[in-house]
Amino acid sequence: QYVISNAYFQLELRGQGGVLRQLRAGSDVLAENQDFYGDQAYFITQPNARIDASSDVECAVSVRAEVDGFRLRFEGQLRGDGRFALKRPPLWYRNEYVFTSAPRFTQRWAFRTEKAFHSQQAFLSFYIGQVAAERFCFQRTGRTLTEGPVVAGGAARQGQTQGPPDAVAFGRSGKPSWSLTGLKVPPGADVHAFLQGHMLFLPLLDGDESSLSDDHWQEFEATWDLPH
Repeated sequence: QYVISNAYFQLELRGQGGVLRQLRAGSDVLAENQDFYGDQAYFITQPNARIDASSDVECAVSVRAEVDGFRLRFEGQLRGDGRFALKRPPLWYRNEYVFTSAPRFTQRWAFRTEKAFHSQQAFLSFYIGQVAAERFCFQRTGRTLTEGPVVAGGAARQGQTQGPPDAVAFGRSGKPSWSLTGLKVPPGADVHAFLQGHMLFLPLLDGDESSLSDDHWQEFEATWDLPH
């Protein structure tokens, strides 16, 4: 695994896919178990399975110095956790972080398929498996789209947006708030956001009529703004 820290946060990344294992601000855990994954009919490689970045044992890794920090990039293909659970044709991902000495870092991610598909049942998403929050607020250009309490253990979707937010803020009683800001999504993509229990989803594909063109990276970006 990789551990990145400064005066404001400590971030643990998995060696497979570079996905976030745990994010802390001091002793306070803010988020855990972030990943990129696909499931439903089109992305199934084995019965009742899914494909994800955290199962990519062959991902490429690069590090590059920046003006006051560094860039850490992972690239590979989403796959299942079984020995032969490869998607054919492959679905590629990129996952990149830019770190400085500030109380924030930027994450960029993207998906690309080698063969276009149309009108398939598919779900393909960035997600955070555990957000430490009691309330959430999805926003666009400073305006609230949806907000409310985080329903622990809830099976239903909470606060699903129509179209993408550009920020999502999380809060807990007696704790500083934190947020994902500056969210950018692929042009023309039907991206929305929702919570399910303490899980946050930002899906690129979601439903029975999902389509993806080939040899084109679908690129996302967000900044993790942390307490300071």
